[in-house]
Amino acid sequence: MIFGNRVAVQAILIAKSDLFVSGADRRLDDEGHEVSTIVRWHDGQPIIPASSLKGALRRALVDLDEPATCTLFGQGSEHERGVGNVATLWIDHCVMGGSVKQVRTVTHVALDPATGASQENKLFNRDEIAGGAEYIFRADYFGAEIEALAPVLAVLEQGIQIGGGSSKGFGQVFLCRESIEIRQLAANADGPLKQTSCDITGLLTEMDRYAFSSDNHTRLTLHLRCDGPYMSVGDTHGNTLTGRKTAKDEPELMQSSIAGALRSRARWLAERSRNRASEPCDQPNIARDRDTLLDGLSEIEQLFGVAGRKAALQIGAVSCTNPGKPITLSSNSIDRLTGAARDTALFVRSAAWQPEFKVDLRVPRHFIGTPESPKLVDQLLSNLKAEGLELGHGSSVGFGWFTVEVENHG
Repeated sequence: MIFGNRVAVQAILIAKSDLFVSGADRRLDDEGHEVSTIVRWHDGQPIIPASSLKGALRRALVDLDEPATCTLFGQGSEHERGVGNVATLWIDHCVMGGSVKQVRTVTHVALDPATGASQENKLFNRDEIAGGAEYIFRADYFGAEIEALAPVLAVLEQGIQIGGGSSKGFGQVFLCRESIEIRQLAANADGPLKQTSCDITGLLTEMDRYAFSSDNHTRLTLHLRCDGPYMSVGDTHGNTLTGRKTAKDEPELMQSSIAGALRSRARWLAERSRNRASEPCDQPNIARDRDTLLDGLSEIEQLFGVAGRKAALQIGAVSCTNPGKPITLSSNSIDRLTGAARDTALFVRSAAWQPEFKVDLRVPRHFIGTPESPKLVDQLLSNLKAEGLELGHGSSVGFGWFTVEVENHG
């Protein structure tokens, strides 16, 4: 089979959101805190394991009822039924290109298993790949026609989610169509396999038939403008809190912050309209069986995900459209018992004044209602436009109050 009909496929995958694919080890940072690591290649470069990518692709094709799924990814032998075959598409690990400086350690708030809300004084740290990182996708195909690769490449072009935090919008990777290269390989008596470039015009045409995402999803953009100071706490040095910054030295808005704030607001809206005696509308981390995960989740749990099932609402790129003005504010330390200011106890916060952000969302169309019969997503968007959104650090003292405009791309 290795020396039969064989083509090599290569392309670039771009992480549109932060990515965390857990490694087997943990490490200690400079302050002695335990950090969950990411999986890496032998030379230290981060990778997307072939097993993770293959599993996500197979699942996506199964959901599309793609008949070529078993041919491309193989099928276990069942002698009684006379089925079973070897995969014709062999996927390799995707190794990240560029600098490992795109790896950063991020602190997250632990969530309460029952409510999904943050827990007091419970944090965890993990290494993550910043959005924008590029990976090299490589695979070998042993079929007769390269057009059979169209559903796989179309799924990648539309975007899939890999790794941890997918219910919060993490791990979205997309294939760059312009980067696709396919070469025919043939045995060569003189040494290395002979490579001949393939014409991919027919393949690209076939990929266009799989524009399933635009048919089944509504694309939304949230335009966020802060009316005052904003910061997502990054480093702490002495009594100075420094806002988190991107590689472009712009204030950063975490996707996990967006996911948590939207979920909290949606839960509040659902609580107002439901029967108080009924079951809780959101229990994201309790143990569930397969049947419950497939049929039995509330609308909030379907939209924002639970342990064992990814979120239907996908949070894409979060970009800063206006960094605002850097500002430093001094504040009194507050006594938690009395709520009064402590004597001679000050701390400084380095924030951004009136920054603006853009957040891309995708939501399946069946979650969208009509003006006459709005669903939860419609209520959520309407409430965001009317009430705004609080994000980041210090919202109780005026930080991070955003006005929201919603752009619907259909």
